[in-house]
Formats: sequence, C-alpha cells, structure tokens
Amino acid sequence: MSRLICSLMSSTCCLSKNISFKLSTLLNRLTLCCGLIALSSVAVEIPSSPSLEKSTLTQKTPIKVVTEYYPPYSFKDRNGTLKGCAVELVRALFKLNKDELKITLMPWSRAYITAVNFKNTLIFSISRNNIRESKFHWIGKIKQEKYFFWGLREKYSTEKISDQEFKSSLIVVAKYTTNDQMLSAKGENKLYRVTELTQGINMLLAHRVDLIVETQVGLKKRFKKEGLDFSKIVPVYKLPELDYDLYIAMNINSDPQIVENYHRAYQQLVDNGTVEKIINQCAK
Repeated sequence: MSRLICSLMSSTCCLSKNISFKLSTLLNRLTLCCGLIALSSVAVEIPSSPSLEKSTLTQKTPIKVVTEYYPPYSFKDRNGTLKGCAVELVRALFKLNKDELKITLMPWSRAYITAVNFKNTLIFSISRNNIRESKFHWIGKIKQEKYFFWGLREKYSTEKISDQEFKSSLIVVAKYTTNDQMLSAKGENKLYRVTELTQGINMLLAHRVDLIVETQVGLKKRFKKEGLDFSKIVPVYKLPELDYDLYIAMNINSDPQIVENYHRAYQQLVDNGTVEKIINQCAK
C-alpha cells in the first residue's frame, strides 16, 4: 500500500514539473512575440522622421513688404494696380529669390513703425541717414532725390527766402520721414507733423502752414492725384543735407540668411543692368 502511495506521489510531482516547464516555455514565447511586435512598430516609425524634418526645413519664412504712396516709386494706377519703378525693382528681387510677394501700401508713418518693429519686414523707398543707419539692413540703393521747401506763390514774391525767414516758418512734414527726423534733430524750425503728406498739402493751400517739404516729382504727382493746381506753389528754400539716397531696406533683426539672399539678388540685378534699366523709368 505504501509503495502505491509513493508511486502516485512521484507521478504527481513529475506532472507538476512538466506543466511548469510548458507554462514557462509558453511565457517565453509570448514575451519574444511582444518584443518582435514592438521592434516592428519602431521600424515603421523611424523612416517618417527625416521626411517630416526635411519638409519643415524647406518651408520659406514669409517676408512682409510695406511702402507708401510715393510716385513715381510706388503708386496705384486707375485700375488700382500697384506700379512704380521701386515696385518693379522689388518684384525683380522677389522673383530672383523665388519668394512670394505681397506689397502693402500704407501711410509712411505706419510703414516705418512696422519696419522698425517687426523682423523680416522689407520697406521701400526709404531715405538712408545717420538716425536710421542702425535700425535697418540696407539692401540696395534706388535713387537719390532732391528735396525743396515749397510755399504759396501768392505769399512769396521771390522764389528764395532768407535763412531767418526760413527758421521762423511753420513747416508741415509727414511723421517719421527723413525730413521730419532731420529737422527735428536740428531743432531750428517749428514743425507740424501729419500722418500723410496729402494732409499737409491741404493745410498749405488753406494758409494754415507756411511751407511743405517734398521732391518736385513727388509733390507734382500728389497735386495731380488730388485734382489740385500745382502752379499755386513755388520752391523757396533748400537744405542740401536733406538730399539722401532712397533705399530698399529690411528690419535689423531679420533672419541673416534672408538678408544675405536679398543683398546677393540686388547685386545680381546691378551686374546684369536690371537696376539701371528700372530706375531710369523714374526719370521719365
């Protein structure tokens, strides 16, 4: 009887060991399968990462472009199309760099503030002077302009006033223009600052100010646009230090690669004669 019991116990022990071994083997196989599935999942995901990174890097940074109504450099024709020799030069630059171009026309004061405060903003046509030098990257020259102080023909019997009379005159200027900045820095004149130069023209014709400062071409175009008689005014004074070169410029904090691209593109347009050809349109 005791032998039978020992035999049964031995069989039970062997069966238990056999079941334990099979369970262990099964668990090992399951673990191996899970590991293979995990590796397979990683292998699927890895190739997609470089593709996504490449797609992100190829996206171009948008460039904001601002300017004012400033004939013959930038203006709208009767159909509302933006034209002008500076507009054409900017278009040529963007075409060369294969960048999307959208030009926003606004009063000079707003255009200037926008270009000073927001990176990757391009502005034209902006006079280059010492006050502005450190605020921008100067992409390329457009043209030099000569500025005059204009008064009403009925008020000034001669076409030149004395220095003393000039200093005592009330002069209307558009905010943040080079004329505004330089005359304010000199501190010798009484200035009336307006947002847009057309306001200044109306003030001059209404005898509310004595003088207005602008180029002959620019002022003549504005009078024509407003349906006003340009012969009512005459140039009566000149400050040679107000004759600055007009430029295309970019905010000083703009991405270095973008700035370099536009410097290079401008030089290419100079070398192939495009700049000279376009700017000659301003003289016509």
